[in-house]
Amino acid sequence: MTNEVTPLQPEKTKGGPDGADTCWRVAIIASLTTFFTTVTIKNSGIIFIGLIERLSMNRGQAAWPISIQEGAILTAGLLVHFLQQKMPIDQIALLGTVLTWSGLVASAFTPSVTWMSVTYGIVHGCGTGMMLVTLAILVLEYFQQYRGAATGIRYAGETFTAILFPYVLLYLRRSFGFNGMLLLLGGIVMNSSALMLLLKMPHSSANKQDANRKPYPPWGGHIKDNSRYCKSKLPNVNGTMPINCEIEDRSELLVMVRKPIFYVIILSGVVGNYSENIFLTTIIDFATDSGVSLATATSIILYTSATDLLGRVALPLFADKTSVKSKSLVLCCHVLLGLFMMLLPHHATSFPLLLSISLCIAMFIACVITMKSLLIADYFGYKQISVMYGLSGLVALPLFIANPRILGKFMEIPERPGSSNVMSSEDSHSRTPIEAPTNAANTADNPSGLRATLHNPIFYVIVLSSATVHYSQVVFATTIVDYGKDKGAPLVRATSIIVYSSATDLIGRLVLPLLADRNFLRRSTLVMWCHLLLGLSMTLLPYVPSFAWLLLVSFCVTLFTSCLITMKVVLMADYLGLGQVPACYGAVGLVVLPLILTAPRLFITLMSSLRQPS
Repeated sequence: MTNEVTPLQPEKTKGGPDGADTCWRVAIIASLTTFFTTVTIKNSGIIFIGLIERLSMNRGQAAWPISIQEGAILTAGLLVHFLQQKMPIDQIALLGTVLTWSGLVASAFTPSVTWMSVTYGIVHGCGTGMMLVTLAILVLEYFQQYRGAATGIRYAGETFTAILFPYVLLYLRRSFGFNGMLLLLGGIVMNSSALMLLLKMPHSSANKQDANRKPYPPWGGHIKDNSRYCKSKLPNVNGTMPINCEIEDRSELLVMVRKPIFYVIILSGVVGNYSENIFLTTIIDFATDSGVSLATATSIILYTSATDLLGRVALPLFADKTSVKSKSLVLCCHVLLGLFMMLLPHHATSFPLLLSISLCIAMFIACVITMKSLLIADYFGYKQISVMYGLSGLVALPLFIANPRILGKFMEIPERPGSSNVMSSEDSHSRTPIEAPTNAANTADNPSGLRATLHNPIFYVIVLSSATVHYSQVVFATTIVDYGKDKGAPLVRATSIIVYSSATDLIGRLVLPLLADRNFLRRSTLVMWCHLLLGLSMTLLPYVPSFAWLLLVSFCVTLFTSCLITMKVVLMADYLGLGQVPACYGAVGLVVLPLILTAPRLFITLMSSLRQPS
């Protein structure tokens, strides 16, 4: 019996007495695992400054390991998609945790930026990306109505890294040096491997005596047995299709590719992820350039954790509980994110404004990233999340490869006349001259599921949406601290933007997806509004007049970005199926890849022009 799916009008299944949407322990464990594996994402600004000082390089060169890391994160979905045909998803996740901490440990002994790009960028980045994809699948296996809220809880672990780790990393760096900090951080991240052992897939507990069972069982609409964690099983997707039924259509991937929403989601994901990377990587450096101390600039990461949590939990929850559609929320997040991103470099004239804008940016980015998976699940099914993530990563990859050039061009210029720098000698770092431009029924182990996903137009929308939000997140996270410094804030104050915006990031990752889960709006509508508001925020960011405005816009950017990133995996699972989540992740990475490749040159060009004295 074939399951009829209407990709553009995803139906929300109400949680009922069958026990669906009750496995909150799974979401909490996934959040703790995310907490350890995403330390470097939220604190990339500290890593960025450490690379500049340790290897005595300019900003364009120092951006290479971070840019490659983000590209590897976004394209790892494709690797997961192919591995899951041979291995259970929980084993892939465990492998990802090993790569995550082993890459950090190896980075402590690298002698050059080339080896750092390999160990930190490729090894650590691939491990982190594999974890993000596999955890998204594991969480969505247990939830239907509250997918947005559950995904936001999972992403909330990333928010708490911005609350607890910034000053920990500063202490480790001051006490043991940059190499010692990386080594000890690798040891801390090892805890993720132990936590991952608690998240065995229900498939792995199936009857091992069945000789005819494949190494990785076919994907059904949901889990076949969740009794290990929950009291009862999840209901069927539409109440009629057997859980273990497989779709006969072997061209679903191609159908997904033909849907316009596929490209929208890909672009949204690229913007969100790149914005997060840029913001987190540069916000501390930007703040120190504005005259604040390193400790004050680092506090931005801590303060933005509040808005980050709002963007990851509150905003998705708002979409779950209200009639606001997921795509509408994402649209709003994108507009506001773009607005605050444009305000950041020009109007964050004081540390309060820089912090306010950073708080908004963190909230919108968190919401955009959170909602990305939700959009994929809504339009293509949760099994297509890996495919969408992979394609979005490929689209964004050129941006991240070019990120070092972008950072070098826009950030490597002399101090602006009249700007004060109150950094202590301990926190200050050398500057180099300007560098010359140089649906839910696809089977994961069946290639036909991938082909059918490519045929689905919504696949391209999710991939483009994801690529957009990821690229936006990268750019915002990488440059927000440095931009705050350019606006006159000390490094410590500029860094506080990351901390303050964690509140809106939390809203975007938890509250907004929950609103969609509670049927206040469709998930696709939530994502649409997050994208719109993210774009608006990013547009306003370069024109903020003071630090307070900079902080406010940063709040919005973080809010919508976190919501989009959170909803991304949910939409992948809803519309493409969990089996296609790794492939979707890989697709997102492929889309972002060109952006990553050009990011270094863009950084050099854009940030140098922004810093030219009038």
